Formats: sequence, C-alpha cells, structure tokens
Amino acid sequence: MSEEEKGSEEVEGEKCVSIEEREERKKKKGKARRRGSRLPERGRFLVQELYKLRRLTAEQVGELLRCPGGSWAPIRLARRIERLGFFGRQTTYVRARAIDLFRLTDMGRQQAASALGRDYAPSIHDDLDAEFIDHLMMGTELYLRIVTEGCGDWIDVRNRASMFAWFSSNEHTQFSWEEYGAERQRVSRKVIPDITIETETARYLVEIERSTKTQRGVERKVEKYTKLFSPLRALGGGVSPYVEKYPDARKPVLVLVFESEDRAAEVARRIEKRSTQRFFNIPAWRCGTLASIAPWLRQELCGATPAVKTDDVGRVLARYEDVVLRFIGETTGVLRDLRTAEQRGERLVAPKDPDSLPKIAELVGELRRLRRPEASR
Repeated sequence: MSEEEKGSEEVEGEKCVSIEEREERKKKKGKARRRGSRLPERGRFLVQELYKLRRLTAEQVGELLRCPGGSWAPIRLARRIERLGFFGRQTTYVRARAIDLFRLTDMGRQQAASALGRDYAPSIHDDLDAEFIDHLMMGTELYLRIVTEGCGDWIDVRNRASMFAWFSSNEHTQFSWEEYGAERQRVSRKVIPDITIETETARYLVEIERSTKTQRGVERKVEKYTKLFSPLRALGGGVSPYVEKYPDARKPVLVLVFESEDRAAEVARRIEKRSTQRFFNIPAWRCGTLASIAPWLRQELCGATPAVKTDDVGRVLARYEDVVLRFIGETTGVLRDLRTAEQRGERLVAPKDPDSLPKIAELVGELRRLRRPEASR
C-alpha cells in the first residue's frame, strides 16, 4: 500500500476505518438527528425500547404505550416512525404461525444508541431466524411484565424503564476467556447471557430456558457460569473472567427463567445440591418462571415506590402532544397562506384544522389547573 493510501485511513478501536467511511457515518448521524427531531416524544421512546428488545409486534407496541386492545394508535405511530426511516419490518413463522415484527433500521439504531448513551455499531448482528425470535419473545415478555405492570400510561412505563439498563445478547455482553484443561492444555470458553440488566448496585445475568433445552444442557450452562466466577484455572492473572470484564462493585446474580414451574423447581433443586459441592462459585442465583421472576425483578430493579406521580405537567403535555404538533404545523401553514393572500390582495383563508382549537383550549385549561397551589398539595 502506498503512503498516500495509508494516509487515507485511520485506526478506530481495533479496526481500520477509512476517512471516507468516517465522513459517511457523520452524514448518516446528521440525517438521523434531523429526522429524529420530527419524532414525537412517544416515537423516540419506542425507538429506544426497540433498540433494547430488537423485535416488537404491534400488540407489544400497544402494551408499551398502554393503549387499550384493538386501538389503532400504536400502529399509526409505528408506521409514522417507519416512514421516517427508523423502523423496518420482518415477517417470520414462529411455531407455524406468521407474525409481523417491527425492527430498527441502521438509522434507528444510531438514533437510539445516541439517546441511550451507548456505543453505536453499524455492523451489530441483528439478523435473527425464527427459532431465535421465539426465544427472544420470551425475554420481551419478561421486560413488558417488569415495566408495564401497574402503570397508568406510557410515561409511567418510560420512567420505570429508566430505573435500570437492559442489554441484549448482541451488545458486547459476552464473556470469552481461556483456562487450563484437565491436562493443563489451553481451553477456550464462552458465555453469552441472553439478557444483562444493570442497576447502580447489581448486575443480573438472565438466561431464558425454553422447553426445547434438555436438563443436561441446563446443567452444562450452570457449570460454565461456575467457571466464569472462578479465578483458579482462568488465565487472567488471578482474577475470574467475570471480574476481568466487570471490575466494578455491582453484585452479580444469575437468573434462570423457565416455561414451567416443575422444571424451574427441578433445576433449583439441582443447583442447590451443586452449591454444597466443591468449586461452586456463583455468588447469587434464582430460578423461576415468568410469573415468579417478573415481580421479583420488578421489586429488585424498581422498588416498591410508584414509577411517577399520579399527574404532572409532562403527562398532560404528552397526552396532547400530537394535537399540539399538528396545530403548530397548521398554524404555520395558515400564517404563510395569510401572508401570501395579503400580498395578492385576496380574501383571508380559514384554518385547515378548526377542530384543534377546542383541544388546545382544553390543554391550556389542564395546565392552568396544574399551576394552582392546591394542585401541588
């Protein structure tokens, strides 16, 4: 390679990125920022949630927005986000049934990563087959039970979701290390949690166990986690692979989620027995089904306090957001038409959306009510 060609490339992280590619990324980022400004607040919230969950059905979008069953509002919003270029579609067959899924485009991932404060990776693996999507939907159900249960509207959901960080398996959460085998040979190991959840004090490594996995397969996975927390055979300078990756003070907890109570109880019994034997290094663990794990995790992550106050200015503004945005757009258009008509000496034009006026008056009344002293008591 000539010196001129070498000068057209820069090193970014561990790989070489050309200046042209970097400029292209900047253009995409600017485009995503401009289009993101056209998203309503609920739309930005949905883009961020889809980044964490990777796939959502229309029904799950409705659950996140706390819309009643059969409502077209979440579908209309999702289609609007799709037209702006942040959402894509995927149709797949899960258990012999076709399901339509929303997924993020590259622009959507960039917008969400920026909002969530995460590293944007254009080449992030996001091509999922039907078998993995079936597995993924169980994790999504766990998330929805944690963040939506008992919430009045989507602002409650958003505030509860902001109490913890949720990472999917493609967000650099895997553990890779080498250790000594039985004959002192080097052996490569890898553990990839299905979900990693972080709070200020704890880190939960969640494994979703479908009924298709054998009991022996679950036991092998538990043994891998035992080695993950062991510094004895790892080639990491006397620290465990877990500590090597996460040298912080967050308490690690292994969480195994099953479809049936019987299977969860049997695995719990076997882990309890294994914990009395040598070289069991898992600091804390819990087994259960969605029905038992979701409320326990909700308490662990969010506590017993309600997500938000019963009413506030932000909720009122969010409730009327679409009306306000449409009214502002219509008002701008009307003023432009008025100016044009005046210049031409024509008659004045009427507002295109007169129905917005009483709704705006209702919004003003709500905000005035909230500003009264008795409203804050």
